[in-house]
Amino acid sequence: MSNSTFGISMLSIAVIFFLLAIPAGAEEYPTIETGYTYIDGDSCDVFTYPSVDKLSHMGLSNGEVAYSKDKDPLIYIWDNRTGETNTFDTTVIAEKKDTWISFWMEIKCLDISKGAVYYSLSTHKTTPTGTSASSKGLFSFDGANNENIVSQHFIYELLADNSLVLVKDFSYFDGEPHIENMRLRVYSHDSGDIITIDNRTEINDPMGFGEYKVAVLSLSSISETVGDRVQNDGIVVFDIEPALAGGEVKEIVIPDATEISSDEKVNVNQDCFSDRYFVWSKGVKTSDGDNGQYQSTLYVTDLDTLENTAIDTNEHPDFGLYAYAVDGDYLIYKNDDGIFLYNIPDGEKKEIRITGNDEFEVGDIVEFDEGELLVRAYPKDYPGYEPSEYEIWFVDLNPFINPVEAEASETGAVETGSNEPGNPETPLSPSVSVFALVAVFVVFAVLQGKR
Repeated sequence: MSNSTFGISMLSIAVIFFLLAIPAGAEEYPTIETGYTYIDGDSCDVFTYPSVDKLSHMGLSNGEVAYSKDKDPLIYIWDNRTGETNTFDTTVIAEKKDTWISFWMEIKCLDISKGAVYYSLSTHKTTPTGTSASSKGLFSFDGANNENIVSQHFIYELLADNSLVLVKDFSYFDGEPHIENMRLRVYSHDSGDIITIDNRTEINDPMGFGEYKVAVLSLSSISETVGDRVQNDGIVVFDIEPALAGGEVKEIVIPDATEISSDEKVNVNQDCFSDRYFVWSKGVKTSDGDNGQYQSTLYVTDLDTLENTAIDTNEHPDFGLYAYAVDGDYLIYKNDDGIFLYNIPDGEKKEIRITGNDEFEVGDIVEFDEGELLVRAYPKDYPGYEPSEYEIWFVDLNPFINPVEAEASETGAVETGSNEPGNPETPLSPSVSVFALVAVFVVFAVLQGKR
């Protein structure tokens, strides 16, 4: 072999290694692979993917998951530390009357905070004259005692955090004026006080709650009653901590989240607050017409500085229900087919791959608490799949977020699949691979021409 041929050969090898060292495009991120713990599953018309039901039917707090099932009077409480599930039968609350042919209890919504499950309950009864329902109000169950917090009030929706319960209440207390809309109220489990935050909320308005903050917005474009909140008002954020100390509820104005035009849409998810951050999305129409195209941006607002940071975008009107949850400095969110873990202060982003199940995949991000994640999984689109089926999964991300604390604690949970991190190296882009092959072909063609 001549020196020139040897040089060209070495050059071709150098080209290959250089191209292999080129990182993939910006869409590729380090990957976390982790298993999950199966909690329960069911089939019903309430949970279908993509989710449209705004009501909370499950919650996570301190390693405990509380949930209910459609047309099931039981409250289920699963403990990650023991792996055991305890139940409470709500039928003990209602006593069948002689005039009733039958009855069943409806758990309208529920959530859990610091060991107590909060739920709204109704009694559906059948009599010779027909079927009717009556609200039993708001309850709390701590594993031993069941307490009726508010009686005979129609509690349509609730969220719980820090032993506080945010509710949409359609009824009114003695001395209060009657209104057409629902009231946003907060119940304190510690003091027993009930604070009214707002009386401009409609039944289908999205709301978020956490760390003494409340977010709400209206989906209505037209106000039927003077003073109603409308879509153009955008997102309203309330700080309720001053009111819990005897003061007034404080309103926080989020930049670019108010005074929304007809070509814009904003939205919030239930788990949208950490102690410092607020997460929300905004879609802007990019083309005209009723079926115009949108670009939606997921934002994080620093509640100390009120500065917005754009995290990601997609081509939808918004990121959807159950698309994200925030815990401390970490944000979990879905975008198209990917699930991502985002460190807000550092701006570091990693993709999460939950392994161990070839038939189901994560559809709803329900709650993120103390490094632990609660999700609903739905069947993948394989032949014969049933879209109304779902599974409840628990995912411990502390080995990746708080590795020292995770190693020191023993939860006793058994996880399915690998809980080891994936290859931290940036994967090779397919376009780079093709380019490498073309370059090698060209180099060897040159070699052939020189022989």
